Amino acid sequence: MKTLLYSVLALSIFLLASGCDSPDAAASKLISKGAYEEVIKKYPDTRYALRAKAKIAEGLLNKGDFEEILKNYIDTPAAFQARSRLAQKLLDEGKYREVINKFPNLPL
Repeated sequence: MKTLLYSVLALSIFLLASGCDSPDAAASKLISKGAYEEVIKKYPDTRYALRAKAKIAEGLLNKGDFEEILKNYIDTPAAFQARSRLAQKLLDEGKYREVINKFPNLPL
C-alpha cells in the first residue's frame, strides 16, 4: 500500500513539475498568445474554439475581408457587421439588385 501511495505521489509531482496543463488552461494560453488556428484545431468543440473564431473574424473585419467572414465565420459576432458593410459597399457601387438578392433582411 505504501508503494502505491509513493508511486501516485511521485507521478503527481512529476506531472506538476512537467507543466502538464488542463485542456482549459492550455487553450487559454494559446488564446492569449494569439494562436487562434491552433486552438480551433486542438479544441474544436470548446468555448475556446468559438472565442478563437471570433478573434479571427474580428481581424478579417478590420482588414475588410467580409466575404471570408461570411464564408467561414458566419457564427461569429463579426458576421452581422460584415453583412452590413458588404451591403453598404454594394449600395455605394450602385449594385442595388445584388443587395436585395444577397441581403433581403437587412434594412439597407
